[in-house]
Amino acid sequence: MLERFTDLENVIKSTIAVLDNTDIPVLSPNEWKICRDLCVVLRPFEKTTKTISGKNYSTGSIIIPLVNGLYVVCKNLMKRKFQDIVIGVVTKLNEGLHTRCGQVENSNTLAIAALLDPRFKLMAFQNSSIADNTKKHVISLVAAKI
Repeated sequence: MLERFTDLENVIKSTIAVLDNTDIPVLSPNEWKICRDLCVVLRPFEKTTKTISGKNYSTGSIIIPLVNGLYVVCKNLMKRKFQDIVIGVVTKLNEGLHTRCGQVENSNTLAIAALLDPRFKLMAFQNSSIADNTKKHVISLVAAKI
């Protein structure tokens, strides 16, 4: 919605200029920039959400790489020259990501799924000890079946 709003910035400004009603709040150029910056910040989260919950059911193996990718995105966004308001949003998103998904690599089911997915294998993990433990666990499960 915010992206569509910023895409129509010139149309919205033109429409407000010709209206007789002066009660309509007008965004300053700084506020328009904040809206555009927020679109940049929120886009990776939107794409991740659509990937995880879209019509095509995603597998559990993609969850760990996507979450770890969002960590990297947040880290890179914190380095950019955004205004304080936008940096605050990035900080809150990063905190929420750590709160909700901070232990995602510790999920045995998701870890095994990511390890066994040929697209990811050990590259899916940020924590190498969890990757090694998951690998050992899978080997022991296979050995027990044999």
